[in-house]
Amino acid sequence: MVVATGIAYHGALSASFVLDDYHYILEHRELGLTIIPRLFWRAYLSGNAAFYRPLATADFAIDRALFGVSAWAFHAASVAWHVGATLALWRLLARVFDDGRVAFVAALVFALHPVHPEAVTGVVGRSEVMAATFVFVGALLHVRERRVAACAMYLLALWCKESGVVLPLVAVLLDAQGRPWRAAARRAWPFVIPLALYAALRVHALAGQTLPAPAAGLSLPVAIDVLGRDLRLLVWPHPLVADYAIAPPSAARVAATLALLAALLATAWRWAPLRLPLAWFALTIAPVANVFVHIGVVMAERLLYLPSVAVCLVAAALDRALYARARPWLANAAVATVALTLGALTMLRNLDWQTPLALWQDTVEKQPLSALAHGNLALSCLTVGDNACAREHLERAVQLDPTRADYRAALDALDRTR
Repeated sequence: MVVATGIAYHGALSASFVLDDYHYILEHRELGLTIIPRLFWRAYLSGNAAFYRPLATADFAIDRALFGVSAWAFHAASVAWHVGATLALWRLLARVFDDGRVAFVAALVFALHPVHPEAVTGVVGRSEVMAATFVFVGALLHVRERRVAACAMYLLALWCKESGVVLPLVAVLLDAQGRPWRAAARRAWPFVIPLALYAALRVHALAGQTLPAPAAGLSLPVAIDVLGRDLRLLVWPHPLVADYAIAPPSAARVAATLALLAALLATAWRWAPLRLPLAWFALTIAPVANVFVHIGVVMAERLLYLPSVAVCLVAAALDRALYARARPWLANAAVATVALTLGALTMLRNLDWQTPLALWQDTVEKQPLSALAHGNLALSCLTVGDNACAREHLERAVQLDPTRADYRAALDALDRTR
């Protein structure tokens, strides 16, 4: 599994910094070992935003101190974290199901799923991977009755990214596979202690600001539509883009998404192996679904890193059914085919993340109505000295989003240089 993951992500090692990597890592000359102690009670400023993710930021600071701004080193560390998350998930599922094949198949799909490069190959996305790793380890420790250590993992997960908040829910869900629900829920009360400590430190670090500003134009129909899009990407990961340019959906589209969710619930009622994956997806997508809390991001592939375990569990359940009802060679061939397909798609997706220019060219091709994609492609063209390309895409960005004054200003500045 480690070898397969390494092959799928070998292209990440040759990638440059992209997207938020510039704001979060490259533009901060003070990012180094000396700032690590104060990260845990002071916010880290990146661009115009304040973040309280002290452990993930400390990890970046260590990389910066050891390797400078060498992109390959940052990418190698991110791939190593992804390998660690995969192995932790493998151990966790092997413990819960007491079935090595189920655990292996689910972890293999997780390792190779092409929705993950945004979290793995995009360096700043490492915070998602780190948080998930500690969620998996914490849940494993919890089901093994090591609850103090599990609470420590919970604090570490929260210090990586807010998505780690789901660890107690995941722990109860998995613990309930071997005991009554009420008993499993009662056993999770110690998680309140690290959550309270984290909340107090976060409020202090952010000076009382606990949540980001709501995403512009966000509504419940949009959130429902995005939920359906997320499910589709997990099952059919194409096309994958850096910006999804979500527009208000039609009533028919929202109704279709609700019908899909109802169908999944009805299927789970009759087919028990679907219940755990659906519950996992619901619990892990809830903090980032913009239904209960607005997180400032409408849709992004990196947000599916933890929820993607759901489709991995479904794949493992289907493999077990095939293995039990047919010859083992057929099940093995199916697993090999799926692994090769996912691995190839991940390798191809990593090519899109090689440079900002390549990433935004790919995004514009797939999302031609995204003003953000055209604007960022124009900036990438300017970086490589292609003013004609920059002007073309700035003009398109202004057409698509006339409210963006920065696009208009950049276009005016470019015109003055003629």
